[in-house]
Amino acid sequence: MLYLLKDPEVARFLLDFILETPGGRRTVSRISRTCKALSAIALNSLWRELDSILPLLSLMPGHLFKRARRPGMGFDKAPQVGDWKRVLVHGERVQKIAYNESVGNVHPSIFSVIEECKTRDYILPNLKALHWKVESAEGLERSLLFLTPQLRCLSVEIGSGIPQDELAEFLTEVSSCTRLTTLSITSPTRLPHYLPRLMQQQTTLEKVALVAPGALSPSIGRWVSSLSSLRSLQIDVGDRSDGVIASFFNGVPTSGRSSPGFMSPDFVMTPLSGAESTVLVNFAMESGFKQLRHLSITGEVGSAANFLARVSAPLEAIELALDEPEEAKEWRSLWTILSRQYRNSLRSFVISPSGNSRFVDLIRSTARGDNVSRRLRLDGLELLPNLTRFEVDLPESRVFLDQDLQNLALSCPNLEVVKLCPLSRWPISHGPPKATLAGLALLTANCKRMHTLHIPIHACRTENTSLFEIETSSQSLVRLHVGHSWVDDPLGVAILLSHFAPYLEGIKFFHEKNRPGYIEAHSVGWQRVSEILPQLQQLRLHERSQSPAVVERVPAPIVPPSPPSYIRLPGTPQLKKTVSRAVQVKPPTADFNSQTKANVRHKNISTKPMPSDMHDQIVDARPYVRDESISVAPPVREQAVDVRPILVSKLVETLVIPARSTVSASTSPIKETFDEKLEISEEPNPTASGYLSRTAVCIAQILRALSPPILLRLFNFWSLFMIGQEKSTPYPNGVVSSTRSPLLFGPKFNPSCP
Repeated sequence: MLYLLKDPEVARFLLDFILETPGGRRTVSRISRTCKALSAIALNSLWRELDSILPLLSLMPGHLFKRARRPGMGFDKAPQVGDWKRVLVHGERVQKIAYNESVGNVHPSIFSVIEECKTRDYILPNLKALHWKVESAEGLERSLLFLTPQLRCLSVEIGSGIPQDELAEFLTEVSSCTRLTTLSITSPTRLPHYLPRLMQQQTTLEKVALVAPGALSPSIGRWVSSLSSLRSLQIDVGDRSDGVIASFFNGVPTSGRSSPGFMSPDFVMTPLSGAESTVLVNFAMESGFKQLRHLSITGEVGSAANFLARVSAPLEAIELALDEPEEAKEWRSLWTILSRQYRNSLRSFVISPSGNSRFVDLIRSTARGDNVSRRLRLDGLELLPNLTRFEVDLPESRVFLDQDLQNLALSCPNLEVVKLCPLSRWPISHGPPKATLAGLALLTANCKRMHTLHIPIHACRTENTSLFEIETSSQSLVRLHVGHSWVDDPLGVAILLSHFAPYLEGIKFFHEKNRPGYIEAHSVGWQRVSEILPQLQQLRLHERSQSPAVVERVPAPIVPPSPPSYIRLPGTPQLKKTVSRAVQVKPPTADFNSQTKANVRHKNISTKPMPSDMHDQIVDARPYVRDESISVAPPVREQAVDVRPILVSKLVETLVIPARSTVSASTSPIKETFDEKLEISEEPNPTASGYLSRTAVCIAQILRALSPPILLRLFNFWSLFMIGQEKSTPYPNGVVSSTRSPLLFGPKFNPSCP
């Protein structure tokens, strides 16, 4: 417990494992309520994936709903700001959510209320995966509520009641506000032919699934092949002809590479559908899908083989959902393509039934159904050295012979997981399975890495002593599922299994009485085998670790007396006798047989090149725009200024008074001289003096200063007219008056001036 508190990653892995067990969600919920140190981690694991929005609705107060215990029936009152507090807190933990309209546990009005009353833009801001299954256009529109910038995986299953226009509008909205890495569309209606244009902004797609009519159109083929980061593709080929499949690859440049083992260097050879025998036809391989590693195909065997032959990418995993063929030649063609084209890259191969095959098998499981069985031949397999997983689960092609198991073991020596129709039923009327313990021994002898085996067998008594050879014992096999297998001798089977798999952790078989295909006698027999096997395994391992020593005793050799090799002459001294003896020494040896097994700890390690201190964080790359208005008018200060000019009125006499002169005014020869003597009276003119005269002069000056020029002109003409009247009046003593009118706006004429 203390170790879990020190390492949050270990605690998270443990809680995720508990979630997968029966009743795991209830257990994790109790942990979150009892341990405060693990509460946050437990809540994150508990709320990470939701199969409905009902858990989120249950966080709101009960008085808001029509029925407090059934919030899916709809709201009775609109939620207020305080009612969203718990929803927003736990909504940040949700990363995956699903919705199924056909279940009917959520009323449609709930989505409109949430849209109107939500307190922030996204109630699930960290949502990364959305699975939406609907039957109407209104249900498809409700998913827009959960489209967030953080969304990366979108899976949509729509019914036949949704037109293409509604689907196109939905995909347009999805493409404009998300950056997806996984896109899955399942529909019974035809996909829009302009789907690539709608999804042209989604350039980061790594997985695409298109299970709908129209998925093999040329435009979709060009779009899918242009995705540089595409690693997984799922597509429905149905029973399409070779020409339709070839049109999918139109526009993709040919690679010029051929699959090893074929005759033509520039072409691969695929089976021609509908031929009486296996006929190979040349098709150019395509260089698109360079990063493709996982391919899933739904349809018939011939169409799937044709599609596989045109993909030049080094596929590592292939999944086929097939309609079972009646002729074995189509299986042989499929094995040939796999063995020759993906020999060095294929690691996983899975075959499962299509939707039609599953429906037919469901009918057969009833009392009215017929139990049809057909052999699935594996003799067409060639060497696949990198294949580690081989799974086949078909309702009809479920018969495997020991010969097929031998071909599988020799072609795929590095298999780790083998599943051969473990769910198949074998009623008494149709006999036992065809595979036996001898075929099981072939797998354990050739596949040294196999740790999981699911296969129905007929475990009967055998006299074949070669099954007890040490080569047939596997140190890696730890999981064995026999399904509806038959067993005749529980003790003998347990002895053989203890030799084949001494480290086997247990045997699984179907023991439910209400399960179709249940036979009580065989279920009891396998129960007996599972009870005996642990003791026999313990004894087997003890015998192999304590094998007795073998000592070879060699008797001492008998040396015969050798004849004398010399002749003694008389008188010679006595010779010393020397005897040479040889002793053959052989140290005692003991032979011990030891079977060891290393303790292996399996741990999943992510090989994605990412530093350990890095966490996945989505950044919205939209530029932040802030509108700001700036006044560019300069500051203006208004001030009144009196700009009247200072006027000084001054009267100036500009009239030059001429002196006495003589003028000849006649043109005739007669000359006349006019002499005029002007006498100026020194007496003041009574009209030029006085109060009224001064007043008139002042008024004239004022009018001159203030009046417009036109008025001044009029006043001058009036003054000249008045002066002319004065001149016409005779003065006494013959003196001409030199005064002028007080309103004359000009210089004063004075005749006395020189």
